[in-house]
Amino acid sequence: MVEIQPMQIEIEREEDGRFLASVPELPCVMAYGDSKEAALRKAKSIALQVLADMMETGEELPQPLQVFEEIRPAAPAKIAKDTGLRPEDL
Repeated sequence: MVEIQPMQIEIEREEDGRFLASVPELPCVMAYGDSKEAALRKAKSIALQVLADMMETGEELPQPLQVFEEIRPAAPAKIAKDTGLRPEDL
């Protein structure tokens, strides 16, 4: 299971009426929209692309965003089935 902590997205209204959504933890992520929802949707999309690139290249993710990976051991019945052993022998 992978858990990703949420990021903060700030939305401001510009003098011309457009909305600007930005992610403080990712300074390169900013998006304009005619509505709050449009700006937010665009900023989320850009943030996900930036984060995917960071993860792919092994860059450290910004705080508070972290990816936690929990690896659970397989159940004895599954191990037995996969290996041909009896569950009681595990």
